[in-house]
Amino acid sequence: MDTIVLESSWYCGAIVDTSMKSCTVNQFISPVQSERAELEFDIMQNSKESVLCDTLPAIELYVYNADKGTAYNVYVDLFIPDGIIIDVNSIRVAYPSNAVFIPMAAPVLISKGHYRWNLAALVPSISGNGLPGVEHAPDNGVRIKFQGITDCNSIVNGTIQFKTSAFNICGEMTNELSKQSTNKNQRNNDSGGL
Repeated sequence: MDTIVLESSWYCGAIVDTSMKSCTVNQFISPVQSERAELEFDIMQNSKESVLCDTLPAIELYVYNADKGTAYNVYVDLFIPDGIIIDVNSIRVAYPSNAVFIPMAAPVLISKGHYRWNLAALVPSISGNGLPGVEHAPDNGVRIKFQGITDCNSIVNGTIQFKTSAFNICGEMTNELSKQSTNKNQRNNDSGGL
């Protein structure tokens, strides 16, 4: 929360300079609170089954601001199980959300299996203006699409976990949301089953 202070005064005679003492000074204090931002996201997957040692079906994330305020420093974290890597050549972004997909940089490795995209660093418009509120659709949403590649020792029925967070104009965290992809039921190429 912030505050606006308005001071008003009047003088009893002709004003010679502003350093003269006024007859009265009134001060009005008004608290100001910015509109709230709240991130939401949806996960879309074409198929729930894949073959070991192969490319996983595409995963698409739709990250959007579902409230009226602007979200700043929007992060998308990925927690990927052992045996799955991101196909960096498949990563695409669409902003605003109704735009065509264009190539996007790989997420930054934070720790083993934990990756992060800072959307403000990757999308110039979000960097300068934040992710606007729901009233500004389709500018309030970003779509990210990518594929993973499994090695032959990947965890069967593993899930990729996603987390998103952002901050308001005062630097306070708006919200943090976590969701998981559906299970990746994986089958062996040779036997047709596990």
